[in-house]
Amino acid sequence: MYEINKNVPIPAKNREPGCTKYPFAKMEVGDSFLANTKQTTICNAAKGFEHRHGGAYKFATRVEGDCVRIWRIA
Repeated sequence: MYEINKNVPIPAKNREPGCTKYPFAKMEVGDSFLANTKQTTICNAAKGFEHRHGGAYKFATRVEGDCVRIWRIA
């Protein structure tokens, strides 16, 4: 059973609007980083970033052990 609470304020967001927790915008072609997440999670984040920036960025991912490495390729 769930308890319903009233008048609990929503905490402020930790990031600015349009910001991502991944450093896609700071990457240059050839740069990469290792993320401790599922490949589908990072791929979805990268595709969303690509879409929001009109296709100016392109990324590739590969699994490395328990992590995923993502490269900026364009």
